[in-house]
Amino acid sequence: MVIAIDLDGCVYDTEEYYRTYAHFWDLAVVGNGLQKSDEMHMDKRFGWDKETINNFYDKFTAEIVENAPLKLGAKYVLDELKQRGHKLVCVTLRGYYQDCEIPITEKRFEAESIAFDKIVYNQTNKLQACLDENVDLIVDDNPDNVEMLAKNNIKCLHFRGIGMKNVEHEN
Repeated sequence: MVIAIDLDGCVYDTEEYYRTYAHFWDLAVVGNGLQKSDEMHMDKRFGWDKETINNFYDKFTAEIVENAPLKLGAKYVLDELKQRGHKLVCVTLRGYYQDCEIPITEKRFEAESIAFDKIVYNQTNKLQACLDENVDLIVDDNPDNVEMLAKNNIKCLHFRGIGMKNVEHEN
């Protein structure tokens, strides 16, 4: 089986880090306050404009990508899936906000002995990546991705964070 796996929020606990940093940054700098608690995108979560969200990602992305820990059990599950003969394809947005995300990720993979058969960075269109890689199943935490992929007949495991909207679909 070909299994695609998102990094942020599935393998690494970056989503929790982004939410925490965003709460503090909004409180200290922006002042909008939480607008939509079930929204995972920081611009919508806090009502930030494009300049504000870009400033946030410019300021914190490298630090978060470098320091957010592995999710509890992630390394075990990845190793177990590989041992059972599955092909693992990392399909991630990393590299979209800052170029430094890719070398930081590569360094972490090496240090933490994380091995994917293929890594697809800077992926804003996960459907196309899944089709290109003949993915049977994807693990992703973004409800928008899960909903879109499920509607396009890709089996999904929604790695849903606390307070995030639920996606209901037969796939």
